[in-house]
Amino acid sequence: SEFGQPTVMSTTNGWFAVTVGPLNVSDPVALKKKLSDSWSTPKDAFLSKGQTFIEKVWESPKSPVLAKASSSEQESHVASAAGLEVRVDAANNRKVVRVRLGGREVASATLGDDDAPYTSADASIATLDASSAFPQVVATHFTGGAHCCTDVKVLTFIENRWEVVNVGQFDADGPAIMDLNGDGSAELVGKDDSFNY
Repeated sequence: SEFGQPTVMSTTNGWFAVTVGPLNVSDPVALKKKLSDSWSTPKDAFLSKGQTFIEKVWESPKSPVLAKASSSEQESHVASAAGLEVRVDAANNRKVVRVRLGGREVASATLGDDDAPYTSADASIATLDASSAFPQVVATHFTGGAHCCTDVKVLTFIENRWEVVNVGQFDADGPAIMDLNGDGSAELVGKDDSFNY
């Protein structure tokens, strides 16, 4: 939402409200029209000062992504978190995700090929395995095409060495990084592509 992360509030009439905000609204009528004209806003959406809200019963989980780098021109090519520096380099249509620790390169993964010149790669630092001494680096590369594919690799520190784990290829954006149960270890959350049709 352009208005922030949603929350769910219980209300005095026994219903629940999905809310965003709070917002400073100078023209409530214009905002209500904008929301009504939007395809993504439910037709029963309304503005409230919150006087009928009782308590927050759910809120969006905080993103487990500590930092993110990208090959995109509009985003940073370098990310740093938890002692790791991650860089996404793009040369000759190949994208390389490099992980540095203490000033030296400890792992890398090559993504893409020479046949996909307009594709992008991202690298997110997140803890997937809390037993590891360092967070993992989730590298994703969109290979191009209408329904294919995002290639996913995880660079992780296992048994005192860095490894690259090929997670696989996924339709569209691939799995999201989320901490579903709030235990501090993120999960890769995807869908079964057979439901697409």
